[in-house]
Amino acid sequence: VTRDAFFELFPLKLSELNDVTNLNPVPQAAVPVIKMKFMGVDVDVLYCGLAHPLSGPAIDPADDNLLCGMDEKSARSINGVRVSDAIKTCVPHFAHFLGALRVIRAWARRRGIYSNALGYLGGVSWAILVARVCQLFPNMGPSQLVVRFFRVYSRWNWDPSEGAVVLRHSEQRNGEGFQHHKVWCPPPKRTTTDQPLPLAASPMAVITPAYPSMNSTFGVTRMSMDTIKKELERGAGIISSKGVDLRSRECWETLLEPIHFFDYDQGGYKQFLQ
Repeated sequence: VTRDAFFELFPLKLSELNDVTNLNPVPQAAVPVIKMKFMGVDVDVLYCGLAHPLSGPAIDPADDNLLCGMDEKSARSINGVRVSDAIKTCVPHFAHFLGALRVIRAWARRRGIYSNALGYLGGVSWAILVARVCQLFPNMGPSQLVVRFFRVYSRWNWDPSEGAVVLRHSEQRNGEGFQHHKVWCPPPKRTTTDQPLPLAASPMAVITPAYPSMNSTFGVTRMSMDTIKKELERGAGIISSKGVDLRSRECWETLLEPIHFFDYDQGGYKQFLQ
C-alpha cells in the first residue's frame, strides 16, 4: 500500500461507515494523518511504509533497524508509538506518572495551551515533561509530582542550548540507511541572553527519547512560549501560596479553572481574529 493510496482511497472507505464522523485527511502535515471520530472517540490514523519486507510475523516498533531506509514522514509516524513505549521505560513508577499526567493534561487543556497546531505543546511534549519530573523525584506520588512539576518548570532555564528537557540521549547512527535520520542537537550556546536564537531554532526544547531524537516543541514560538511560562508561573503560585492545603478540593479547582479566553478582565484577551 503506497502513501498516495492510503490518503486517497482509505478515506473514501471510511466515509462509508456510519460510525465515522469528522473525517479529515491531512497528508501534508509534519506527521501525515487521517483524523476522525469513531463512535464518538477521537482517532488519528497514521501511515508508515517499511523500506524492507519483514521476515517474521510481528513488528517490534522498538527495534531501531525498522527505520533503516525508511523515509522521514514514515519515521515520524512510527515514532509516535516508539516514543510512547520509550517513555514507559524511562519512568520509575508508571502508575504515578499516569496519575500526574492526567492532571497536567487537564490543566493544559483548560488553560488553552494544549495544541501543537496552535504553537503550544501536544500530548507527547507534556508527557515528556512529566516523565522528567518523575525521574528527578522517583519516590513521589502523583499529587506530589504535580506540585514539583510547577515548581520545577516555573523556574526552568528554557534556553535550548543548555536547558533542553531530555529523558535519555540517543546517538547519531551513520550506517547505510540511517544517515538521513538526524538526531536533535542543541543550537550553539549564546554568549549573552540578548543574543537572538538561530532563525530555525525553537525557543523551547523537549526532546523525544526514541531514536532519532527530535524536538517535540518545534512549533512553539516566542509568543506562545511566553504564554506557557505565564501559565506555569500561575500554577506554581497557586500551589505555593501561603496557607494552601494541597489536600483540599478548592486548591485543585483553582489550579484547573478554565481560562476566560474572551473576558479581558478575567485574564483573557482584548482582540481576536475570526
